[in-house]
Amino acid sequence: IGNYYLPIKSDQDWIAQCMRRGLLFDEVIIEVAKKYIKPNTVVLDIGANYGQMSIEFAKYVGEKGIVYSFDAQKKVYDILVKNVDVNCPSLVKTFYNAVYDVENKLFRFPTPTFDIVQTLGCFGLNPTIDEGEEVYSITIDSLKIDKPISFMKIDIQGSDIFALRGAKETIFKHRMP
Repeated sequence: IGNYYLPIKSDQDWIAQCMRRGLLFDEVIIEVAKKYIKPNTVVLDIGANYGQMSIEFAKYVGEKGIVYSFDAQKKVYDILVKNVDVNCPSLVKTFYNAVYDVENKLFRFPTPTFDIVQTLGCFGLNPTIDEGEEVYSITIDSLKIDKPISFMKIDIQGSDIFALRGAKETIFKHRMP
């Protein structure tokens, strides 16, 4: 499936386990995406995790397309950047931001506790906490993307509706699935 970095302590992480076995995690999403992604377009991967889907999406946008990949958890984002750098740095632009319905809002991303879940990517924003890693919000609309967008994937652990609210203008303009 490619060259990937994964967290060292991820024996119980089902995404990392899948990737270590040479499999695509959530392959059904990639199969659906293939039907819609067009060459020379933009794809939005909101909640990119370790970057496997972003890297797969980059194969379909072609040399003149680009994938915008977002993750709000610093440890996961750092791995995402390494994976993009080793696989397709010119086709994927990464963002260390919480995609939300307001710009530049400071959030604290909870510190991962494997007593709660076994996968790093299962942690989500909790606007009520006041400790953890600092991350600022971004809206998709604030990016003012002019190039056609052919697909958007959102998987951000309970904040999906906020990301959609912050992408209303973009969705109306591009009408992407």
